Amino acid sequence: MRIAAIIQARMNSERLPGKSLMKVGDKAVLEYIIENLKTSRYLAWIVLATTKREEDKALLQLAKKLRISAFAGSENNVLTRYKDSAEAFGLDIVVRITGDNILTDVEGMDRTIALYLKEEPDLAINGGKHGYPLGTAVEVLSFKLLQRLNEIARSVDEREHVTLYIYKNQDKYCISYLKAPIDYRDLDVRLTIDTPEDMSLIRELYGKLKEHKEGFKLATIVEYLRKYPELKRINSHIKQKNVFLRSK
Repeated sequence: MRIAAIIQARMNSERLPGKSLMKVGDKAVLEYIIENLKTSRYLAWIVLATTKREEDKALLQLAKKLRISAFAGSENNVLTRYKDSAEAFGLDIVVRITGDNILTDVEGMDRTIALYLKEEPDLAINGGKHGYPLGTAVEVLSFKLLQRLNEIARSVDEREHVTLYIYKNQDKYCISYLKAPIDYRDLDVRLTIDTPEDMSLIRELYGKLKEHKEGFKLATIVEYLRKYPELKRINSHIKQKNVFLRSK
């Protein structure tokens, strides 16, 4: 059984173009994500799924430099891009990662994969009401389900946001939710990078924590934000562009 992370990323983001290659300290956002994923206990493969646009060649070059696989597919039909990426590399189980989530938590991801393998749901996630903070969670599903979604999802939103059809039709699917550690819950903070304000918060946190013995990791960031909650005001006014339906 081949388990892999597929990272969706492109350079022409509407609100913050080029964000995947923007630097935090001396490394690009995408570098942090890839290096963290390499520490997983479950992943046999890491795949960058980008587009065929000229500007996205820089992402393909970074993938080659960091010795991970890459696939160039549809720009706006992200669901098909995921399906085609998984098919190209013969994947069985896919962990969905977005290229603007610099703090994707590998420990939480591995626990979500373990939950998926144990309960065998259609979808396993560690986000939601009692889950990990926005910008740190993942989704786990099978290649077979990706194929099925690619056949039945019709709307532009459903094809852009990959798993949205599942959330809109929860009566038809089994979803397993992994609860986050208590300290991570109800933090009410944006740790994704979708706007300049989001990047400002991430860089502020990096500047404060880069010398921390545990490094620039979610656990240390959560602890720091509990002590200095005023930092959350940097991007608290930003509205999340795509909020999925959640039952928990």
